[in-house]
Parts: sequence; C-alpha cells; structure tokens
Amino acid sequence: MPEETKILRCIGKKNDGSRCTREKEFAMKKAPEEWRCWQHPPEGSKKTNKSNEVGQNKLTDNQKEQLILWLAEGKGPKDIVRLIEKEFEMSFAPATICYYKKKYQDKILKKQKEIEKYISINVKLANKTKRIEELDSLYQRSLNQNKLDTARRVLKLIAEEMGELEQNINLNTTAKEGIMAAYKRRKERESNDQ
Repeated sequence: MPEETKILRCIGKKNDGSRCTREKEFAMKKAPEEWRCWQHPPEGSKKTNKSNEVGQNKLTDNQKEQLILWLAEGKGPKDIVRLIEKEFEMSFAPATICYYKKKYQDKILKKQKEIEKYISINVKLANKTKRIEELDSLYQRSLNQNKLDTARRVLKLIAEEMGELEQNINLNTTAKEGIMAAYKRRKERESNDQ
C-alpha cells in the first residue's frame, strides 16, 4: 500500500511580495509543520554567497556517488535538484550542482567512460548472441539435412563464439556490476514511485 504523502508549499515571499509557489511532497510521518525552499531560508539566518554551496547540505558518500552517476548520465542541474529533493529529501540550488560538477569532474569523466565501456560490452554481447543464434540455426538445418561434416564445423564455430562471449562477459565485471547496481536502484525507486 502506498505511503500517504502531504504536499507543502514554501512559506517564503518572492521579491514582489507574493508567496513562493514551490511545493514539495513529504511522507505524512516526516512532514514538517512548514517548509521553506532553498531560496527562502528561515528569517534571521545568514544568507551568504556560499549558501548555495556545500556548507548548507552535506551529502553522504552514497549520495555523492549517486550525484556523480546522474552527472555522468548527462542530467542537467535543474533535473538533479528535483531528483535530490525527491530521493534525498534535501534542498539544493542548481549552482550547488555546478559546484559539485566542477569538484568531481575527474570522477564524472571516469564514470562516463565506465558507462561507455559497459554499453560497448553490451553491444558486443548482443552481436555475439545473434551470431550464436544464427550458427545454431545453421547447425539444426545441417543436422536435419544429414550434413554431419557441416554440423560438426558449425558446432566448433559455436564453441569458439561461446568462448569469446564468455570472455566479453568477464570484461570489466566490477565496473559493469557498479553501473548495474545503480541502474537497479534507480529502477526500484521508479517502480516504488508508481
């Protein structure tokens, strides 16, 4: 049964004096009495130039890894802000995401290369699988037509293809597992949201 939620609207005021229109959904049990978005901090708190950066909200290591993955996937700062609000129940400014993008530039690039390599491996696996299926079909036809020599040669080719397929599967297992784990977590979250 889905958890009951409550939507709160920011109690801050815009520059023109009207009430802020930002809203955020909270689990009923975790909903505060009132909520303020990142642009409208509580009165009396100091608003500095760095309020959009690291000092206000600290990310855990797992949250940083997720942020790096989102950035590596090419998601924009505004999309990531929405994801952070939804997944981590934190408020961030797009400027903070840009800050993290610069800070973790090397890790993001490394993750992008892992994703590209993973995609490349999957394409190779798909091609190998298709080739094996074609060879298997040829093998079956050869057997049906009593062409045993052809069937033996095809069977040998299938064995070679299977060996290469196994090698490709073992390539970069850790990188692939890391990406797959993040992908599975995201899919689980998406299915939980529905």
